[in-house]
Amino acid sequence: MGYRKDAIQYACGSRFGELEINSVESSGFDRTGSAYSLWLARDALFSGDCFIVEG
Repeated sequence: MGYRKDAIQYACGSRFGELEINSVESSGFDRTGSAYSLWLARDALFSGDCFIVEG
């Protein structure tokens, strides 16, 4: 998460039904954009099923 992370975390919470929501914070998002955010989330991406939501 980068841009407006507090608003996104507030709106999404930590669960959606039975799905657990995990997020990765990219403190340099304003300089690096989403490609680096995906790199930071690589362990989660390779660990199994996941959804990527960009907004």
